[in-house]
Amino acid sequence: MATDRKKQVAEQVRRRDASIASFSGNLKQFLRSELSRLTKGIEGRDVRAIDAARILGGIRQNLADAGLGEVLIEVEALYANELDKLEQSLGKYGRGVEVMTGADVELVEALATFDFEQLSNEIDLTVDELRSIAMRKVMGSEDVDLSEDIDGLSDRASRYGETTLRTALAGMNRSMTLSKSEELGLELFVYLGPDDDITRPFCEARVGQVFTRQEIDEWDNGQGLDAAIYCGGYNCRHQLSPISEEDAKREYGYQTSEDS
Repeated sequence: MATDRKKQVAEQVRRRDASIASFSGNLKQFLRSELSRLTKGIEGRDVRAIDAARILGGIRQNLADAGLGEVLIEVEALYANELDKLEQSLGKYGRGVEVMTGADVELVEALATFDFEQLSNEIDLTVDELRSIAMRKVMGSEDVDLSEDIDGLSDRASRYGETTLRTALAGMNRSMTLSKSEELGLELFVYLGPDDDITRPFCEARVGQVFTRQEIDEWDNGQGLDAAIYCGGYNCRHQLSPISEEDAKREYGYQTSEDS
């Protein structure tokens, strides 16, 4: 039933968002706590610039030693969960054939690694900016207080991670959905997701409708991102769900040109 399919996708997106929000919160808490601890030696008192430079110069390694890798390893778990959900959604059309292969798993692992590195690079930039701010304060006449700077930079890094992962995970899901659907001979897709006050006009015009792959390939979301992979764009909450022609006709009243 169309309602069941909609509920299933909504639950998948809800769980994905909850997992990403949890990761983002953990990252923010870790950065705020550890950066505060690691810069404590240059706050609230006179400190020589050379000593501050020594303390700040070791922050990257000290973050790693404090367990940054353990926080970021959650990225791999998020991708593994996404792959499991994708396999479940395509399973009904698999006709007894294994939907996901070892090559698919390797591809997802590679994507997880790329995003792991991207997030690591963003944290490096956060550390670099904090070091620059701290050194300017040390060399100035004011007492060094980095609490607000650390809060702001930690929040920015976590929000970046949240947006990056939400867009990347949804994009991976849609990309593999399209490729696997082609292997399974599925040419139709339902555009599913919320239709509320923050839904983009692009998505609002498509929610609950069935489209062919050719129609999808012609979409332009106006954000410079492939609409077949990213639907409405960054942070899009919608998903393309593969469907057989028989189910499309029964559940959504879909009509082909021959039916008209």
